[in-house]
Amino acid sequence: MDLEAVRRELADAVAGGAQAKARGHAARMRPAREVVARRCLEALGLARAGQSMNAAIRLALQGTDRAARRTCALVALHALAVPGVVPSDSIGDVCLLIEVALRPALLRCQYPFSGTLKQKLAVLAGLHSRIGELTQPMEPTFPSWPGLHAG
Repeated sequence: MDLEAVRRELADAVAGGAQAKARGHAARMRPAREVVARRCLEALGLARAGQSMNAAIRLALQGTDRAARRTCALVALHALAVPGVVPSDSIGDVCLLIEVALRPALLRCQYPFSGTLKQKLAVLAGLHSRIGELTQPMEPTFPSWPGLHAG
């Protein structure tokens, strides 16, 4: 998945919602929420048009495909970076999805798994900008010298 494309698509959707002069916060955020729902459903291999973002997140939590769950978690993480895109009634599910799917990356950034929702959101809010590097495999920290056997 191209994370940069997801970021651009979310930014365009938020800008489009703001320019639509829609009344109410939910109406302005609707295009961005539809992007999140569509991207998650595509990753899960489901073609359910009209699903809400909340429903897509719950489907990702229930899914057994680890790669699809990880993709949904990455999309949700980028959605958290834009204030108001994730509805307040879905924040707990979004945090749970991210914790389950991106656990190794969260361990690397000292995520407060047992902390409060406020503490978790504080870490997740800034994580979207470096999630690409945190999801890469870790490099060995010692040199590989000829003749040295580390096993």
